[in-house]
Amino acid sequence: MFGVEWWPVAGVLTLVGLVLTVLLWRRRGAGAGMRMLGVSLLPGAIVLVGLQDVLKELWKSVVRFATNLLFSPQIWVGVGMGVIAVLCILIGNRLTVRKLKEVCSTTVSGSKPGVSGGAKAKSGAPAKQVAAKNQKEPTGLEGMDDIDEILKRRGIN
Repeated sequence: MFGVEWWPVAGVLTLVGLVLTVLLWRRRGAGAGMRMLGVSLLPGAIVLVGLQDVLKELWKSVVRFATNLLFSPQIWVGVGMGVIAVLCILIGNRLTVRKLKEVCSTTVSGSKPGVSGGAKAKSGAPAKQVAAKNQKEPTGLEGMDDIDEILKRRGIN
């Protein structure tokens, strides 16, 4: 049922871990000691549960993948396509953010299409002040004015 050849390996790793646990507990305290105790109990738990064969197959698969990655032109083409795809997504996001910033800056400054930036409102105030007053719409977060003011004073927008 259990791989007998794994028992000695798990036992040695657990014993070495327990010695390190005692040393760490004395030098660095209970937190480091408890972490090391958990790590030192893992080899025995792996053997008792029977995961050593699963881990062995996982390791073989990782080595096979790495070997194919190094020596297969097909995989290098796939990696290149993946890099190009990620770059396209990042560039697209950056262009969208830049476009949104342009739209937001024109809306906040009051220069909406068909309205001149220096136009005066009926009360004689500049259009920017009128636009700023009209800009405050309820966002569902009432009471955030104080926080916004603090963030603006510290230069965080």
